[in-house]
Amino acid sequence: MKQHSFHEVPTLFWAPAIVRPDEVTAFGERTCVRGGLGFFPATDIMMYALAHAGRLGRYGA
Repeated sequence: MKQHSFHEVPTLFWAPAIVRPDEVTAFGERTCVRGGLGFFPATDIMMYALAHAGRLGRYGA
């Protein structure tokens, strides 16, 4: 398309200290949906990135 669109984008986080094992062994649009993160809105990507980098503090009970 050579332009921005609404289509999904596969996302990979590499965080060895925070492991979320899954059965996925390849990187692609169809395989990423089956991964540990599943399907999520792009507006949440910063929260996931900070969480996997260990940058979010704990709060609550």
